[in-house]
Amino acid sequence: MDLTRLDQILDRASSRRITVIGDLMLDEFVWGKVGRISPEAPVPVVEVTGESFYPGGAANVVRNLREFVDRVAIIGLLGKDRSGQQLRELLSEQKIDTSNAVEEATFHTIVKTRIIARHQQVVRVDRERFVGPSASQIEEVVTAVRIFQKPMRLFSKTTVKVFYRPNWFRRSRMPRAQPAKLSLRILIPVTWSSGTA
Repeated sequence: MDLTRLDQILDRASSRRITVIGDLMLDEFVWGKVGRISPEAPVPVVEVTGESFYPGGAANVVRNLREFVDRVAIIGLLGKDRSGQQLRELLSEQKIDTSNAVEEATFHTIVKTRIIARHQQVVRVDRERFVGPSASQIEEVVTAVRIFQKPMRLFSKTTVKVFYRPNWFRRSRMPRAQPAKLSLRILIPVTWSSGTA
């Protein structure tokens, strides 16, 4: 893609409302320094000097889009837990619409923790359950999408909906026909990310 085409896309994007639908994650970074090797095992001991938190997964996608677009929103599952609340607050601080993010009591917010020492990642810890969503969880998200769509029908030409590698399709055994239930019209080409997050 040449720079002229990129400028055209960014110029048009500023007037659109973009909704990202996908896995909501909280990225945690634990910063520290290594001064010795553990006597319990041949692994470094990291002395923590700080922590920072950022939106991850689809939440990171919408955070990046917010740099170019005034009206962005997110739809996905959050747990009714501390991490879910923290992620919602991070997004709200950047004026990202989280009103249609579904909070589910039985769902645990995905958290990926990276421990960094001497500018290198020592280890990553994933807190995530590799199970497909329940029927009720799917229905809640579908309902959120439908609610979001209603006021935008008259303005569908200015609305962009983006899917960001939902766990539903990559890790669960949910039938491939399920996306049809969402009844979403993708108005721009979307490339499904095959990378690991």
